[in-house]
Amino acid sequence: MGEQTYRLDRSHGIGYAVRGFSRNCLIRLIDYPELPLRMSTRQTVKAGRSALLVQADLPVGNRMLPVAYKRIRRIGWLKKLMGLVRRNRTLRSWRLGLEFLNRGIATARPLAVIVPRPGTTARDSFLVTEWIDGGLNLTDFCRRIEELPPSQQARLLQAAAFRLGNLLGQMHAAGITHRDLKPGNLMLVPRGGDVTAYVIDLDGANIRCRIPYQLRLRNLSRLALGLEPFRAVGSTVRLRFLVAYLTAVGERSREWKSLWRDLDKLTTLRRHQKQRTAARRNRRATLPFSLP
Repeated sequence: MGEQTYRLDRSHGIGYAVRGFSRNCLIRLIDYPELPLRMSTRQTVKAGRSALLVQADLPVGNRMLPVAYKRIRRIGWLKKLMGLVRRNRTLRSWRLGLEFLNRGIATARPLAVIVPRPGTTARDSFLVTEWIDGGLNLTDFCRRIEELPPSQQARLLQAAAFRLGNLLGQMHAAGITHRDLKPGNLMLVPRGGDVTAYVIDLDGANIRCRIPYQLRLRNLSRLALGLEPFRAVGSTVRLRFLVAYLTAVGERSREWKSLWRDLDKLTTLRRHQKQRTAARRNRRATLPFSLP
């Protein structure tokens, strides 16, 4: 049985929250969703055109808890117009987070979401999730790792490879795909010589009855491509990841060689596609505004 939730309709928008999230707080967030961004912010984690993420304190279960508070903004009139006919993606991500936890896949616990009323194009959406203390996305984790002594570096990388392989294998075994498994969407929490792994930012996730092998490969190749800049992530680390992944997904771990070859081919193809796309953009950027 999944976590119980409730819904509140207000003139300014609609809010959803898990049981235990303060009803009065949800009302205030629906009416004044920008308040946590201005008044109770601990730190700004991400500030971009379409998303602003801060750490704040909100009442959950009769006490103040640190949370991740994210504003999601539609950029461009086309996306705003499409919002009239499409399901709200922020609400979808919130529900996916609950489904992740219901299927035993580690992610930041979704606490609340505030979305515009149907037919509204200009208003933003807001997502509240638990704050994972000490968490680093995989990109930052790899950067920190490269500054450590070799023995400590190897120990943490091996632990991270096992935890991530196990996590993503469980995710695929549970019927969940994620098309955007870049290192920034995976979080690790180092604890001593071990780590805990989470999938975050679930906008690219999807639930399917069956996940074909090629789709699983595409998911994993996105991660492999994102890790290429980090020299510390060598063959031993990748092998440990693949063995943990195959074990968790319910396949024989000795099949890692086939998976390794197929994954390498697809990652190479995606790398070349990415390079061609970048080259086309560079050529367009250098074109003169007018011909002589």
